[in-house]
Amino acid sequence: MKKLISLFLCVLLMLTTLSAGALASESKNQNVVIGNPDTNINTDSIIANASTKDTLYLLVYQIYENTVDLHYWRDGMETSEKMDTDTFTWYENDEKGEPLETNITDLFTEGEAVYALNQATMSVRKLIDESGAAISPSEVLYTIGTPIDTDAGEQRDEFINSICASEGVLYVCKVLYGGNTTRKICMYDIATGEELGELEENDMQYVFPYKDGKMLMITFDMENGYDEETGEMRPCELVILDPKTKAKESVGEIDYNAASAVYVESSNTIFYVDGSKVMSLPNMTGPAKLSAYMPVQSWNNNNQAMLNDNLFVIIQDNMIYAREMDDPALQDGVLTVSGDSYSSSHRAFVQNHPEIDIEFNNDLSTEDFTSLANAMVSGEDSLDIISINGEYSPLARIIDKGYAADLSAYPEIMDVISTMDPSLTSCLMRDGKLYGIPIGLDGNGLGYMPETLEAVGMTEDDLPTTFVQLLEFFANWQYDYGEDHPEITLIGELDMKSVIMSSMMSTYMDVQLRDSETVAFDTPLFRKLMAAFEQIDFTELDPYEQYGEDIWNDNDAVNEIYSKDALFVNYGNYTSPSSFGPDNYCTIMALPLDEGIAPLLAVSPTVLIVNPRTTRMDQAVIYLSEYMKHYDYYVSYALFPDNNEPMANLTYEMQVKTMQDELEKLKIQLENAEPERKAGIQETIGYYEDSLAHSDNWKMTVSEEQLTRFREVATPYYFTKLQTPLTNYAGGAASDLNTIIQQYLQKAIDSDTLIREFDNRLRMMMLEDQ
Repeated sequence: MKKLISLFLCVLLMLTTLSAGALASESKNQNVVIGNPDTNINTDSIIANASTKDTLYLLVYQIYENTVDLHYWRDGMETSEKMDTDTFTWYENDEKGEPLETNITDLFTEGEAVYALNQATMSVRKLIDESGAAISPSEVLYTIGTPIDTDAGEQRDEFINSICASEGVLYVCKVLYGGNTTRKICMYDIATGEELGELEENDMQYVFPYKDGKMLMITFDMENGYDEETGEMRPCELVILDPKTKAKESVGEIDYNAASAVYVESSNTIFYVDGSKVMSLPNMTGPAKLSAYMPVQSWNNNNQAMLNDNLFVIIQDNMIYAREMDDPALQDGVLTVSGDSYSSSHRAFVQNHPEIDIEFNNDLSTEDFTSLANAMVSGEDSLDIISINGEYSPLARIIDKGYAADLSAYPEIMDVISTMDPSLTSCLMRDGKLYGIPIGLDGNGLGYMPETLEAVGMTEDDLPTTFVQLLEFFANWQYDYGEDHPEITLIGELDMKSVIMSSMMSTYMDVQLRDSETVAFDTPLFRKLMAAFEQIDFTELDPYEQYGEDIWNDNDAVNEIYSKDALFVNYGNYTSPSSFGPDNYCTIMALPLDEGIAPLLAVSPTVLIVNPRTTRMDQAVIYLSEYMKHYDYYVSYALFPDNNEPMANLTYEMQVKTMQDELEKLKIQLENAEPERKAGIQETIGYYEDSLAHSDNWKMTVSEEQLTRFREVATPYYFTKLQTPLTNYAGGAASDLNTIIQQYLQKAIDSDTLIREFDNRLRMMMLEDQ
């Protein structure tokens, strides 16, 4: 019996040991939301951070309250907690327009103490004392720094690159502009603010604490940073700096993209971020080692922390991303994505699936088919999910050649696709099978400015109804309207002739592809367009025709041109219903090329495809399906024709209150302002009062009126614009065709030659693609 009990206890001890080991090896990876978890409603923003051994401190800005609170977060907390300190402000002014004493902009720590800096006044205050207790009220301790003058006595602009403290010294790294750019490390006694000296380090990029009173500095030779032989930027150098003796010791090279660096003394290791990879230099020696992946990319040098020597933290927007260093699970690899790590859809995935690690790799050029194909078959470095712009990348060829996975077997994806506008998804379908999902739509084109139209004495009925008529309108503009309205320009572009030509060529090609799936320029329609184009006297309309190449360097001429009100614009957005409200700056014109031809609005899609060779198909499907659940609202309205529910503005009341509060401050400022400032303040007051008078227009993010017009004017005419010879830059086609266009615009060739050359070049391209 004793033997049985003894055996049972041994087994129990083994199980306990195994359980403890399993618990210890569990990943500490965390994605923590601060404030509102809705990725489409931005009410909180983290504006600064600093850390002690085990605590991350955050300055959280309440956007619509104009207040700043100090929060803290530790490993394992579901979200941050507000500390019992004063409520501060961020770049707020008093009644006289002077910065408020309560403004703070930066955090730094020394031991367990936490300090704040106000960059506008360079004042420093302590928020948390050495015991970790909050200080309230928090008084200004001292002010550091003075305005720095050039030899000519003019004040220079000053930018704080980074700020940190170590062993009783506050280090403020400054970049000074005006004349030659200068970079300096200014040192102050952290207890008194006494200036201890400064070092001029013009190659300095970033400085952070090391040990023994020394600092680590990342430097980069700005003048010789580009390597012409390789076509890439040279690496940075990592240097140990002794501020007392000014001695420098080179540690070695570090990647040019290195950011968010920290030093951990217990392991004598530097950690830094390269894109979305957390890299490390154990024992301060290379080569760099992969230590973790982040679900976002970071290029910031002031958004990082290391807690408990092993939990690396990146802060972005209102989220904390924490990753344990050197997790054994790293050897199994992660889901690799080429795309946008800043989109609300991606952030929603990260919030909802912290168990799936992601690497972002955006080094790939998606314009070139060969590069894309190689990226999918390159073994361990291959991509799992790739974001592709359909207009500038060979999307059709990628699908046809088998480089996109078939997604038809996944109902969580297919059920959503089946409710989308087929004109926007057909480019992803082959024989009823799906090979990608749309994630973004871009469409900009011709629109008119209602206020300018009224100023000219025209109504909507007076506008052209076809592209041919538009060209005729341009030809007659100067005689009919321009001479009487010199304060108005036809299109607000410096090279109007080129813009109109490009728009005409692109629209013609899109119509050809829509109606016949082939492109030919020797047609009656295109010759009619060219004849109308050649009737326009651009010497009276186009600044480039008047000034030549000098227009690009003539600031006075440019300012004069852009000071005029334009009747037409070429950048009216038609993929969001928000562009179709009564107060929108321009009204979209969906013009057919000629009578009897249906209008067309070209839409450039961005899509996600999955590598058919991925070993993480299940994770890829989760990523895609989660992405589709959290489309940005404007993408959702364009993709789903049955989505016709107006959308209320959930921050409307906060927006109105914020503007009302600002208006009251301005009125007080006006009473106390110097005479020379009153006119400017009064103008701002007028703007605020006018905005508030029309604030009812803010109640809806998307109104019923906007949706109705969106469905009438835009979505019926959508045409998915894929890569054409005019947008095939990787293959050289776009360059060749643009050369022909420029030759025509410069009158080196006539329209017959342009047509012949275009058709010949297009035939050659078709043969090359076979």
